[in-house]
Amino acid sequence: MRILVAIALSLCCFAVGAQPSNGMDEFLDQWLEQPNLSEASVGFYAVDINSGDVLADHRGNKAMIPASLMKIPATIAALHTLEGDFRFETSLSYHGHLENGVLTGDLVLRGSGDPTFGSARIGKSADALLEAFASAIKQAGITKVEGNLVLDNTAFTPHVPDTWAWHDLTNYYAAIPHPLNFLDNQFSIFFKTGEVGSAAVLKYVSPMIPGVKLEHDVVAADIRNDQTYCYGDPTGDKIRVKGALPAKRENYEVKAAIPDPGRFFAIRLMESVQQSGVEWKGDVEHSSLSATNGGKELIRHTSPTLAEIVEEVNFHSINLYAEALGVALSEKFSDVPRTEVLKNFWSEKAGIDTRGFRPEDASGLSHYTTITAKQLTDMLHWVYHSDNGKGWMLSLPQAGLNGTLRSFGKGTPLEGNLRAKSGYMTSNRGYAGVLNARSGKMVAFAVMVNHFEASPATIKSELEKLIVALYESN
Repeated sequence: MRILVAIALSLCCFAVGAQPSNGMDEFLDQWLEQPNLSEASVGFYAVDINSGDVLADHRGNKAMIPASLMKIPATIAALHTLEGDFRFETSLSYHGHLENGVLTGDLVLRGSGDPTFGSARIGKSADALLEAFASAIKQAGITKVEGNLVLDNTAFTPHVPDTWAWHDLTNYYAAIPHPLNFLDNQFSIFFKTGEVGSAAVLKYVSPMIPGVKLEHDVVAADIRNDQTYCYGDPTGDKIRVKGALPAKRENYEVKAAIPDPGRFFAIRLMESVQQSGVEWKGDVEHSSLSATNGGKELIRHTSPTLAEIVEEVNFHSINLYAEALGVALSEKFSDVPRTEVLKNFWSEKAGIDTRGFRPEDASGLSHYTTITAKQLTDMLHWVYHSDNGKGWMLSLPQAGLNGTLRSFGKGTPLEGNLRAKSGYMTSNRGYAGVLNARSGKMVAFAVMVNHFEASPATIKSELEKLIVALYESN
């Protein structure tokens, strides 16, 4: 009997030693019982990033909707798959015969999907690019063009992920990549609102997009933020704005996606060239024919580095940039279905079990995209120890200081000690990143809450408490 008791005690001690309590279990049990989460699904997983020891696990293998946390696997895969010196390129060339300043032939714009082209965020400004491309034509000695401005679309066909929601399409955050992008593929519509219940007045559009027809059914309401959506075919010429805006506002901005950003840039370029004194009465045309290959190149613009683009994606959660990287990855593996490219990378390159990982897009805008908290944590653990790990980690914003985390964890121990990506869409919120815990231990974690009915601000606050507890207990 004494022998059996001794064996039982030794097994008990072994179990405790193998699964050391870090003080997180009791907090997590209480946190999960709160009314704010009664109808929600929660996935949470955390590890010591150096030893790999599991520090917390609540349904870590449950497939969850990540929203913008999807940008984590997408940007890591882009950095490790596309060449280190990878840059998008946009060029202008002429095709035909140039004699005595007269070009008998076409000018051809060829893009490769640069999402930063003409962006106000990064790289050369729209005005600087227009001036550079127009100057290249004059410097070539061209004084008259007897031909058209052709948009070469051979790089890829603009693609809307099949599982994106209809009410998201044509809104600025759902702008899709084109071979030639411009101004982050978005423009602004300004409304004036009056008393509650009255119809809003469309004042002006900036910039004006030629060919786009706008309709609106917008009313003033007793609200504090924009509750409108833009509806229409993402590549069509009609946009209808519906919903409500705060009452008694003079210039309320609503942003929409430019349906054909390449054509818009081409029109602006043609206007700039004409204003510089070059005679040109041609049209803007699209072409997917290889006949546009060759010609005399006049200018080639290169994008910022891949690392700089990744930083913009993760710091500011820009869907367009994430999707552009997704397209670049898909083009590199053109024989693999788009939805399989990321799964293949993580299973083959990192050896991660991808059951439950369903990457329907690269940005996380799809409600059908799923991933587990454990997979996200494993990805963070893997990249932390990879050759590009330090650079990628620096692309994440710091809690309480900058980017999409500038207000999260401010005034708490998380401020300056947490680098993470946030994710949010209606009824779904999450965070994933690396935490420098109280003891100095580096902790990789991911937490997602799906289908909650509490306010987004309430869930944000509760998740902040959870991550503070993770900090305090390690």
